Amino acid sequence: MAPTLHKLYSLSIIYGRDYDRLAILCGVPVGEAQKDHKALALPSTYLIGPAPETHESAALSAVELREKLRVERTNLVPKILETWDEVPLVLQQMDGSNPLYGYIGMDDYTLHPFIRPGSFVRIDPRQKKIPSVHWHSDHDRPIFFVELRERYVCCWCEMHDGRLILIPTQQSKRRAQHLRYPADATIIGRVMAVTMMLVEPSEKEARA
Repeated sequence: MAPTLHKLYSLSIIYGRDYDRLAILCGVPVGEAQKDHKALALPSTYLIGPAPETHESAALSAVELREKLRVERTNLVPKILETWDEVPLVLQQMDGSNPLYGYIGMDDYTLHPFIRPGSFVRIDPRQKKIPSVHWHSDHDRPIFFVELRERYVCCWCEMHDGRLILIPTQQSKRRAQHLRYPADATIIGRVMAVTMMLVEPSEKEARA
């Protein structure tokens, strides 16, 4: 018979064992929590609430993290972390290949306002084929993360006669790029999700 929640906690204290490890031994899939959370498709909008107290130190380092990211160009998160001596916990969870995460540099307005500078994007590296034109608006137009040898770009794409066309938004005031494919560009994958700030915090808020 599996021990109760309180008994499991007592056992971890008595024997000096990690609580999560004991829970796993008792059949609780602790390691699957994040994956199961992402699989949720709740029908209603809801408030998650404040971060747990145990994550307070990570929350306090957000300003420092933001300042450190300001100097990074658009890049894959694992490549950014290769040059860092210390990796914050929030970014450790993005350091992998399944799924793959990218960061949009603070000077990269290619897909603004759909994807703002300073955003993180989740990339599916299995989806590299540019689909035919079947979208209804820019909001459901496929977005791809592309390597251009010397840099990365996150944008809309089209393929014509062996040429990959990188298409920015009209608001970015940038021109479309025509590249030989695959000689001059590599499609990393399709962007499936984005996390971005809608308002840049003021200096007063940052100090707070």
